[in-house]
Amino acid sequence: MDKSYYCPKLEKTLNFLPQEIKYCCSCATCPGVVIKDSKNLEKEKIIKTKKQLIEMFKNGIIPTKCRGCTEYREIKEENSNFIKKLIGFFYPKETKKISHLIMNHYKQCECKCIYCTEIINHNLKKQNYNALPLIKQLFEEKMIDKKNLTVEFQGGNVSLLTEFEDILEELSKNKCKNIIILTNGVQYLPAVEKYASKMNFRLCISLDSGTKETFNKIKRIDAFDKVIDNIKKFTSLQNVELTLKYITLNGINDNINEIKGFLNIVKETENKVAVAFDIDYRDTFLTPGDKFIAPEHYKELYKEVEEFCKENNILYTIQPQLKTVLKKGYYEQS
Repeated sequence: MDKSYYCPKLEKTLNFLPQEIKYCCSCATCPGVVIKDSKNLEKEKIIKTKKQLIEMFKNGIIPTKCRGCTEYREIKEENSNFIKKLIGFFYPKETKKISHLIMNHYKQCECKCIYCTEIINHNLKKQNYNALPLIKQLFEEKMIDKKNLTVEFQGGNVSLLTEFEDILEELSKNKCKNIIILTNGVQYLPAVEKYASKMNFRLCISLDSGTKETFNKIKRIDAFDKVIDNIKKFTSLQNVELTLKYITLNGINDNINEIKGFLNIVKETENKVAVAFDIDYRDTFLTPGDKFIAPEHYKELYKEVEEFCKENNILYTIQPQLKTVLKKGYYEQS
């Protein structure tokens, strides 16, 4: 029997990027539709391309740009009736409603973080188009699963997204509640405060430091005090969950004093934040066959974070790349 495949993200996701709209956030080469400007947001073309990709997977054809991606799955069941039922579930005649919108079409940011790939690749481009007209159209045509919709703002800093509050207003009008925002914390977000009574916000600030000096060195902006002040403001809001992230940078912030300074900031919030611990992204951007050997003291740093969070009943997460490094002692690109 011929193979068939399905991809959950293709079914549910629209990822708004600076020059195109894609259907996935996991694969940089995922197929998409080029967007020149706001007038070029052709809903029919975007949905048609999505359906064509779904049909290709259904018929056992993996799109060239999807090959090697870990998201799609092969349907291996030998029973043909089971196959038809399963395909009917994942590939109904009408495309499933969208339940995940990723706002990635803005790249401007006040910070110039030394590990930021957008900085490294000189990709801090101005916002090329507004996503709101298409979002409104999708709501009007009942193509969005309002109850289960999650919207992520993960481009540059959302304070510089011109349509940020207008998008929140549209989401609020349609009773959508799950909002995730990656922000540098340099600017307070009054729109979050405005809609906090109607929505559930999850914010993440990558602080990466416990002192002003190290913050300035990593972020290349003198804004440590402003960020600390905004952390206090965000933790005072209802329906707002805040995660403080620490990206370990070899030779810069990978010392116990800096970690303790970071954890002290967490403590000063009266432990109202969660903690995420990660590794420098540049250490895992390797060509196939290359290997990053992790310094032995990374384990000591993570142990300090883990013990602190356990003692203070704080939710903490360790990112997949760092988990691999701590387990094996290295990270290798396959």
